[in-house]
Amino acid sequence: MRILITGAFGNLGALAIDEALQQGHQIRAFDLDTPKGRKVAKRFAGKIDVVWGDIRDRASVARAVSGQEAVLHTAALLPPISERFPERAREVNVEGTKQLLDVLREQPVPPTIVYPSSVTVYTPDVAQSQIVHAQTPTQGTDVYSSSKVECEAMIRESTLPYVICRVGVAVDEQLQKVEPIVLRMMFEVRPDNRMELVYSRDVALALVNAAHTPAALGKVLLIGGGKECQVTQADLFKLLLEALSIRNFPFARAFGKANYYTAWMDTAESQALLQYQRHTPKQIGEAMLKRFRMLAPLLFFVSPLVKRYLLQFSGPYHNRPPRPTFKSLLDDER
Repeated sequence: MRILITGAFGNLGALAIDEALQQGHQIRAFDLDTPKGRKVAKRFAGKIDVVWGDIRDRASVARAVSGQEAVLHTAALLPPISERFPERAREVNVEGTKQLLDVLREQPVPPTIVYPSSVTVYTPDVAQSQIVHAQTPTQGTDVYSSSKVECEAMIRESTLPYVICRVGVAVDEQLQKVEPIVLRMMFEVRPDNRMELVYSRDVALALVNAAHTPAALGKVLLIGGGKECQVTQADLFKLLLEALSIRNFPFARAFGKANYYTAWMDTAESQALLQYQRHTPKQIGEAMLKRFRMLAPLLFFVSPLVKRYLLQFSGPYHNRPPRPTFKSLLDDER
């Protein structure tokens, strides 16, 4: 199958390339021409077709789409960047998606669009009170989640063949650099806040499988790790801290009381159709530990310093006033 991946050299896009190549698909990658993008692209030299361009530029989008049978549309600005630059986020996330849909409709045979939406389309109160389903009402509560709600609606109304995948808390061993504001936000959230983990490579597999699964067309599917991966905020933090060899973390004092818009999800239908759930939390933790195994002796000695570094971002630990949203934290920065 000929598959276009937008945002191809971001984390999820690159993982989707890996999965699609393993399945024997012909891949065209579309992304901004940046030093980081060029570096990632070198991993796939000679294996994929690359089109450099901007999702906001119609001509480059048209070049990328031409001749493709499916599009995995992973290009987007994520929090906290989306909240820091709301106008740019709308240009990329919403207007870019609208333009892509317009171009897809113009093709002689319109490709299937697979759209990775997010569990954040549920409000925090709904997310923490029930297991969410595809039919559970959605509502944008910040720039990012609002863009996802709007794009879902555009895709459903587009007349194109589509699959919408609402993705849970995707984690892997890469442990990308985390901005301080994200750490501050995590500490504002209550430790028993519900979240459903899913291994990032399993998300990539779900997206690729959705592109060639006829029974998935026209559906909204929830992509999470399954019941074993239904954990709490504290569980996730313990997983990360174990990878960093940090012990005796003061969970009761470090976390706040806010609900967040992560949730436990009904993934029965998505798993039946896409067969992507391959990793348990234990296996995810083992992957993280494997990456840091060579550093274990060093981490043993510096872990108190790392713990102290993390706690400096905890408002509750230092009795700072609650700031339970990215917007309130950004207002503080300003």
